[in-house]
Amino acid sequence: MKKLLLLVITLLATLSPIAHCDTNLNGSSMLLTRTDHNFKDALEIVKKVLHENGFEVAHVQRCDGGLKHMGYDTDKYRVVFFGRIEEVRKLSKEHAELIPFFPFKVLVYAEGDQSVVSIMNPESLKTTIKDKALNAKLEQWKNEFIQILQQTQSS
Repeated sequence: MKKLLLLVITLLATLSPIAHCDTNLNGSSMLLTRTDHNFKDALEIVKKVLHENGFEVAHVQRCDGGLKHMGYDTDKYRVVFFGRIEEVRKLSKEHAELIPFFPFKVLVYAEGDQSVVSIMNPESLKTTIKDKALNAKLEQWKNEFIQILQQTQSS
C-alpha cells in the first residue's frame, strides 16, 4: 500500500509542479482529506459537492491503465477536472501564468477501506504572484476547496 501511495503522489506531481503533500486540510501545497466512503461513493460525492459549490466538472480521467503498465493493479484512481468556466476564461486572459493550473484537479483514490481526496492548495502560488486581487482570489479558492473537502468527508 505504501508503494501505491508513493505512486499516487508521483502521478499527482506530474499534474502539477507541486510535489509536497501535507496530510491535513491546512497543508501548504496540497489540501487532503480521508473519508470512510468507498471509492465509488467518494467519487460521486466529490462531483455532487463540486456542483453544489458552483463548480462544473469538465472531465473525470481514469488513470488505471497507466498504473497497470507500471505494475499496479487498481482501478480506483480518478482525477476530476473542474472549474467555473467564465472565471477560468477571464483569469486565463488576464493571468496567462495560471493556465497550467486550469481547470483545477481533484484526485480521488482508494486506500484500504478509505478514500483519499486531495486538491492543490491554490495559495501555494502566492509566492510567484504579485497581484493583490489575484492573491485574494487564491485565498478564496483555498477556503472553497477546504469546504469541498469537509463536505466530502461529512457527506
